[in-house]
Amino acid sequence: MARDIFNRDMEHGSLSYTYGAKSDIHRLDGGGVLDLQYILLKGKGIRLNLQMAWGFSNLYKPEGETGRSRQILLGAGIPIGHK
Repeated sequence: MARDIFNRDMEHGSLSYTYGAKSDIHRLDGGGVLDLQYILLKGKGIRLNLQMAWGFSNLYKPEGETGRSRQILLGAGIPIGHK
C-alpha cells in the first residue's frame, strides 16, 4: 500500500493528513544494473562492490509527472574463513 503521511504538532493540537498514492504510481519498473567488484589480495581479501541501477520507465501515472528509480550501492565483503 502506497501512502503519503503528513503529521505536524501545532499550538492548539495536531494535524494529520494521509493521502493514498497507490493509484498514482506504477507497480512495476524495468531497468538495468551495473555491478563492479574488486577483490584485494588475490581472492583472499576484502571484496569491494559498487552497484548502480537505473529504472527505464516512468513511475508516475498522472500526466506531466515524471520520475525514474535510481540507486547507487557500495558494499564490502570480509572473508571469515577459507580452505
